[in-house]
Amino acid sequence: MEKKSRTAQEYYDQEAQNYKKMYEQGYKYYPANLIRLRLIIKRLKENNSKQILDTGCGTAIPMIKLLKKGFGVRGFDYSKNMISLGKRELEIAKYQSELIYQADLEKKSTIKNKKFDAVLSLGVFPHIKNEKIALRNIRDCLKRDGKSYIEF
Repeated sequence: MEKKSRTAQEYYDQEAQNYKKMYEQGYKYYPANLIRLRLIIKRLKENNSKQILDTGCGTAIPMIKLLKKGFGVRGFDYSKNMISLGKRELEIAKYQSELIYQADLEKKSTIKNKKFDAVLSLGVFPHIKNEKIALRNIRDCLKRDGKSYIEF
């Protein structure tokens, strides 16, 4: 019998509960997420980016860290469970849960029409089937001199 592989969306729906740990200080199994976020924050400050879009916001933990540093941040993710947990995390941190919504970077019709100083795609592209469409959609979300930060 052939074993059916899970889609990335199914994986993240299942892993949503564990995802928050990956951004905590002292998480020894995969510390790269926290290190990567620190580097991104440094770059955002250097480029004077104020309004940020996180295109794979997951449980909103990176967004909350950015919000606490004074950035204006919105985000989306294609995992329904990630968004559900992210809304809860935002409310716990005293931010509006409407800052995140469910969307797919490869489907422009699902992405709200707004322009940002910077667009983050942290760990998103390994799951993208059509990079050209995703990159075009990122470009369309950027202000004229906006920057995109794509990390794998």
